Amino acid sequence: MAETRTRDLWDKIDILAKIMTPVVLFTFGTLYNMHQTKINEAQKASDRVASLVKSLSSQNIEERKTALALLNYEKSKHPGAVPDDLLTNILPALVQLAKTERNADVAKTAEKLANDVVANVEPGLVTAVQNQVAENPGRIFTHIVDEGQRSDARRIAGRFEDKGYYVPVSEKVAVVPAVTEVRFFHSEEAQEAAELATMLQSLGVAEAKVSDHSRSKNASRVRKRTFEIWFSSKSLRQPLPNNATPRTGSESQ
Repeated sequence: MAETRTRDLWDKIDILAKIMTPVVLFTFGTLYNMHQTKINEAQKASDRVASLVKSLSSQNIEERKTALALLNYEKSKHPGAVPDDLLTNILPALVQLAKTERNADVAKTAEKLANDVVANVEPGLVTAVQNQVAENPGRIFTHIVDEGQRSDARRIAGRFEDKGYYVPVSEKVAVVPAVTEVRFFHSEEAQEAAELATMLQSLGVAEAKVSDHSRSKNASRVRKRTFEIWFSSKSLRQPLPNNATPRTGSESQ
């Protein structure tokens, strides 16, 4: 009788094992696949962020807008795809964009995203980042018509950088005005534009004049303290004074 009960018990265990083994294997397989999926999604998110970093630095404003829009969309609609701790990798790029971007809407979006990320990941750095993105150093975008003008334009840019302005690499365009222009986009900044023109003249750029674009179609989209210098085709054809040479290293930008 005891042997029969023991045999019945082992039979039941054998039957239960046959039933449970596939279930256990299926469960472990599902968990493993879920884990691999998460790893793959994290890698894809990392790849997307790396790609967007390049777009944030693009010369094309629409590409910068699209990159920020995609980051905001992923962050709000699919927070798991682009977590805040991953976004911290591009925090320096966001802060730089918030400080130097000429388009007011893009700068505001970059500033908000930078503040959101640091608030969620590194609360202790909130004040420091807020102070960084709130800085408005002034931006000067220079334009040349000939590659032969680039080195002199860069040296002049170095002098403006010494004054605290952000001056990116000159953009080559097809057409420039007959006389070098300093363009401003907000009426209250006319005096600052005049000071920039005076500084240009002191650096050997003759006939630099101020041009008011505050009533232009897109002026409202331009961030405050954003100026443009359009060098005429002849303005950089003459030797510049010695004081046009900036501090060492400014030509490397």
